Amino acid sequence: MHHIENDTVAATIGGTILSIIPHLATSDITRTVVLGALGAVVSFVFTQFSKWIWKRIKAKFQMSSNEEQEH
Repeated sequence: MHHIENDTVAATIGGTILSIIPHLATSDITRTVVLGALGAVVSFVFTQFSKWIWKRIKAKFQMSSNEEQEH
């Protein structure tokens, strides 16, 4: 059974992060932040639009169901 000590895990993660940082350009970080924000906004807007559409469809079916019951 293999057991990895916490110090080894922390050192591995820290070393990986420190080896990546010098290779990151400011433009890469900016692009990542902008694309992340854009993705969040698009996701939010699409979710709200989907909820709005679903309510309209649901209301339409309920109205037609009520009309059939009246006749």
